Amino acid sequence: MMDVIQVADLRKSYGKTEVLCGISFQVRRGEIFGILGTNGAGKTTTLECMEGFRKYDGGRIQLKGSVGIQLQSASLPGCMKPLEAVELFARWKRTKPDGELIEGLGIREFSKKKYAELSTGQKRRLHLVLALTGNPDILFLDEPAAGLDVKGRLALHERIRRLNRRGATIVLASHDMAEVEELCVRIAILNSGRIAFLGTAEELADRVDSRFVIRIRTEQGERTYRAAHIGEDLLRILESLKREKVEVLDVSVSRGTLEQHFMDLAKGA
Repeated sequence: MMDVIQVADLRKSYGKTEVLCGISFQVRRGEIFGILGTNGAGKTTTLECMEGFRKYDGGRIQLKGSVGIQLQSASLPGCMKPLEAVELFARWKRTKPDGELIEGLGIREFSKKKYAELSTGQKRRLHLVLALTGNPDILFLDEPAAGLDVKGRLALHERIRRLNRRGATIVLASHDMAEVEELCVRIAILNSGRIAFLGTAEELADRVDSRFVIRIRTEQGERTYRAAHIGEDLLRILESLKREKVEVLDVSVSRGTLEQHFMDLAKGA
């Protein structure tokens, strides 16, 4: 399957702070690719460099196809009304406004307001409609479900799947593991500007199978540990607590979840 996005040795610094430390990955035609990370991991900077919004210091980015971009706040004239913006973008992309998408994301609820009067959440919903207009070959989305209610989230996810079924390639930046697991074929997890994991959700889940969560209740409260091997790791933890003269009241062990494993990778645990 052909790569429609190639990112090689991408580097970006703000002053003396290096935000992207030479990351590389490819996105295949027709896949939904997730970029995951906690705040400050570099996922939004990566997306902005790929979109062309931000200059990068080194490396190479190649895109093949028409692009749809989720706008940032204050991106439109303050006097423009939401449906006027939708009509403008539809004409620009030589298509018609998508009534189903407009209804699904609740644009008509605030259609009489001017853009400057919209809340942050309302602007985000409008930006999503504009990004999805015209069925782009490549679509970039940054935290698309943030601020959406359940109805809006479902409508957005269905629209993303529909575009993908038609062949669109979608790059989704998020810190929501559940959303990425639901939508994405492959994911890259960023940690301090580096890729901590690159692969499918299933491959990440396979790694979870060998990881455990150990909870130990003591007189001072509960302590939680991550473990790769129950026997030796539990013995090491108990010996450490014994040296600290901490009395162990109870021990429980459970499988680590995909969300927990994502947080381990994202935080460098």
